[in-house]
Amino acid sequence: MSIISLKLSGNDLKPETIARLKQKYANLIGVKYSYSDFNRLKEYISLDGIEVLVGPDVQMIESMLIGAKGTVSGLSSVYPEIFREMNALFNNKEYEEAVNLEVYAYKLGCIMNHGGNLSKFKAALEMRGLPKSIVKPPLRNMTNIEAEEFISTLKEWENSVKKNSALEIVKEEMINRSLLKEVGYEKR
Repeated sequence: MSIISLKLSGNDLKPETIARLKQKYANLIGVKYSYSDFNRLKEYISLDGIEVLVGPDVQMIESMLIGAKGTVSGLSSVYPEIFREMNALFNNKEYEEAVNLEVYAYKLGCIMNHGGNLSKFKAALEMRGLPKSIVKPPLRNMTNIEAEEFISTLKEWENSVKKNSALEIVKEEMINRSLLKEVGYEKR
């Protein structure tokens, strides 16, 4: 089984190249497309025997509506419940609700710099109860002031999710995680 990661990896393989590779290698089953060009995305989706995952996790629902199978999501490493619920809503054909939830995922993506600052991921994971960790050079860790501002913004985002009554499942899981953290439970 092989999946080729395209675009942001520096491998801009055109759909016709993927089609030729599929003919030559039967175990090529899919591509991960990490760019926002929906016309190109549709070309990959139209290939026989190739499943498409998207990299921009905040475009998961739109991409799935045109035939992508899902996302390879960095944001879900911090807030899996958002993406799990979006996927469940999509699979239940509750598209409007899935798109509404994706708005929160997009706002989260903006706060997290869409994966462009790994120290934010580390700080968010620590806030959610994982052990503290740092990024290694040449990447830069946030200063204490940057981290405090980031965590404050992230908590505001969490509160906005918790206030939306349409997001009961997500809200319940976020509250449960907070309670587990308060009583000292850490999933290992």
